[in-house]
Amino acid sequence: MEHLQSPSFGGIGIKNLRYRLKTLLNAELDIQSVVNQGTRQVIQIPEQEARLFDEDDDC
Repeated sequence: MEHLQSPSFGGIGIKNLRYRLKTLLNAELDIQSVVNQGTRQVIQIPEQEARLFDEDDDC
């Protein structure tokens, strides 16, 4: 399994996503990939940050 956690991994899109997740939500992106089996992407958002979205139901 190739573990692609490094912030230096990926193109501009993935770097941009990592930056926005970290700065806006203090969140982390974890990408794991296995050839011919698929890719798993996990975004971990701290509970206190996730609550901000629960409180703003107008979106």
